[in-house]
Amino acid sequence: MSRGSPPPAVTSVRTMATAVAMTENAKIHILQDNSEYDYINMNDVEVELMLMNTFKDFVRKELDEPSVKKLWGTAGGTCTMCKKPLSTEASNSGKIYGEHAHIYGLKHTDNRYNPDLNEAFVNSFDNHILLCADCHTIIDKKPLSPEHTADKLVIIKRNHVQEVAIHLGYEISQITFNELEIITRYLMGSMSYNDDLTIIKPSEKIEKNKLSNQTGLFIVQGLQQSGLLSQYLQNNPDGNFATKLKNGVVEKYNELVKAGYAGDYLFNELWSIASRGSYEPKIRAAGLATIAYFFEICDIFEK
Repeated sequence: MSRGSPPPAVTSVRTMATAVAMTENAKIHILQDNSEYDYINMNDVEVELMLMNTFKDFVRKELDEPSVKKLWGTAGGTCTMCKKPLSTEASNSGKIYGEHAHIYGLKHTDNRYNPDLNEAFVNSFDNHILLCADCHTIIDKKPLSPEHTADKLVIIKRNHVQEVAIHLGYEISQITFNELEIITRYLMGSMSYNDDLTIIKPSEKIEKNKLSNQTGLFIVQGLQQSGLLSQYLQNNPDGNFATKLKNGVVEKYNELVKAGYAGDYLFNELWSIASRGSYEPKIRAAGLATIAYFFEICDIFEK
């Protein structure tokens, strides 16, 4: 390449940095704010200084708790790439610690950095993917692999979420009284009784509460076992068990509403509580079946 000719077209900040570092004495054209900047004979340190002055790094902000629950729930508590079961605690023996990886990078030196994005999006649920440490390292390895571009990671995340939903449907079909007892005993408390178990069409409540199509699908999946849960409650020797359980669910719901939860985040948090924070598939399926049942018949979410 001659001194006066530019390197190949630059498609990202990271590619630009690599192009400058690898193309000695080359002329780099950077278009920003309709102005052209020429950088000639720059060493790596000068390139880094130029990039720091030209592009603003995003400030890292940890995902809020509702987003964390949604990230883990939609991923089924497993690595989005290698599918290994993950733990929320690094000290949990037998499982790998899960990491919240960015799809688009925070800094201009990160893979998949895009200066056209805003900080709120970069730190949001939509820009995160649940990974094990090994897979997190792989996607951030330099140089960026064509298999780990932002577009590819978005597809990988979407496909994994769909796989988890399909598997959840299977697990719901396999739950028994044993799993339901674990969940219902956990939710049940000593509250005042209220026998209003009016049935509302799920589709109407889903629409009124502005729940997403994905959450609506989860509710429909959970309702597949409403008959089993109803049978379990009817067979319980405690005549007040169903009412106590219902009141337990409503109490948890009201606590979350008071704390500011709404929509999908409210549903995901209630589901997480019903599952005792577990991502074990059958327990999570039983938790979903229980929440979906009471979503239909009682005062959780607006009628």
